[in-house]
Amino acid sequence: MGTLPSPTLVATVGSLQYGKAYPTATKPTAMGARATLLILFVVVLSGDAARAQQIAGGQYTSCFLCGDSTVNCWGANTNGVLGNNAALDSWVPVQAVGLTSVVAISNGKESHVLAVKSDGSVWSWGTNDFGELGDGSTTDSPVPIQASTTGNAVAVSAGGFHSLALMDDSTVWAWGYNMYGQLGDATNVDNSLPVQVMGLTGVTAIAAGWGHSLALLADSTVWAWGSGIEGALGNGGNADSNVPVQVSGLSGITAIAATRGHSIALASDSTVWTWGFGGYGQLGNGGNADSNVPVLVSALTQAVAITGGHVYSAALLSDGTVWTWGRNFTGVLGNGNNTDSNVPVEALVPTGIVAISGGHEYCMALRGDGTVWDWGSSSFGQIGDGTNQDRNIPVPVIDLCAGTSSIAETATLPSLSVFPDPAQDACTITLPGNIFDLTMTDLAGRIAVVRSAINGQAFIDISALPIGAYALRVVTRDGRLIHSHLVKY
Repeated sequence: MGTLPSPTLVATVGSLQYGKAYPTATKPTAMGARATLLILFVVVLSGDAARAQQIAGGQYTSCFLCGDSTVNCWGANTNGVLGNNAALDSWVPVQAVGLTSVVAISNGKESHVLAVKSDGSVWSWGTNDFGELGDGSTTDSPVPIQASTTGNAVAVSAGGFHSLALMDDSTVWAWGYNMYGQLGDATNVDNSLPVQVMGLTGVTAIAAGWGHSLALLADSTVWAWGSGIEGALGNGGNADSNVPVQVSGLSGITAIAATRGHSIALASDSTVWTWGFGGYGQLGNGGNADSNVPVLVSALTQAVAITGGHVYSAALLSDGTVWTWGRNFTGVLGNGNNTDSNVPVEALVPTGIVAISGGHEYCMALRGDGTVWDWGSSSFGQIGDGTNQDRNIPVPVIDLCAGTSSIAETATLPSLSVFPDPAQDACTITLPGNIFDLTMTDLAGRIAVVRSAINGQAFIDISALPIGAYALRVVTRDGRLIHSHLVKY
């Protein structure tokens, strides 16, 4: 069960104590009583420590690197993957314990996380069934432990049950599950300690999929190894390989991404190429067929970053917009519906997105102001908005970095309307010109209603709810988190 945030916010600004009821209006109820309403608040971030510097989507767990070089995660806590030395899932971010000076993170396709510290050491936590934590054991860890790498790591990538590290000498090391040869050491033997990937030099980037791995070389070529099912290696065949093979027909590549069954590459001309499993349109070329060689994503130019999840892909363009394609059952395309698309569609992200990261059936975006926006599946709270409701439009993650948020009073928000209030059967929440998400909870924090609005208005049927006061939480597309209350009589 997830951990719900408190329905009241507590902080002190000036002479006001937030979380206390301040009368702003009184309205008669049907019984003649008087209802005290709360003032409205907006949560704003303060200081660089409150800002996310890197995002990392996983299977059912999300993580980000904060400005103070600590790591926070939320969602499912399978085998301790939140890193907070606890057993429960969390619908809001919690901090990985004892981990500081982090410069890079990667979240696995199953349930482990990797981090690189400023001293070049690699740390890991979560599931360790096949040695993917790299400490020489197969024991899970609910707290970060040091992997047995030698030398200085500059990047890491967590796959399904295996891990990759790029060292400062441009070599690649791998550990964990090796059934398909994804460790690249010319064997199919699992290893709980790092082994060097054979035949690779001059590597500039790495990407671990569920059962395959990718490397980008300084000459802008891409190499792949591991599971070749459905063409994931991109070399014209479907056979596995336990040593790196060159992906066919690619040149001028600047970035790579690996998912559960398909791969993505960004070229220097800002085009995007894909290969592997295409059954849900995740290759983005207008079809739903697999391809064992790279194909060009349709009608997509000016891409600057790429990512992907289980059966979808995404690209960030130079204008800060995000485009997505593939399976959309959970709303992971972020365009306000749940219809699959085999060509790119625009996600309804706020302006100013600077980075993206794909989770299993959800997606993450980092805005230039340091806020994080998520959408798609949230069955374990991995969206980070304090609920376990799927979202087909992006919503901001709340409580980004523990202890670094502040609460500021909003003097007036005249455009927000809650009518009628008090209400008996139904009410309408209106915020003209805004895309927003609304969560209504009772005062014990139990969720009563969840609604999304793309036209600035949300209608709520409250006829079946018990009489009492309810907290309203409105999250707008431009990042405002607005709290109000409604009285049901």
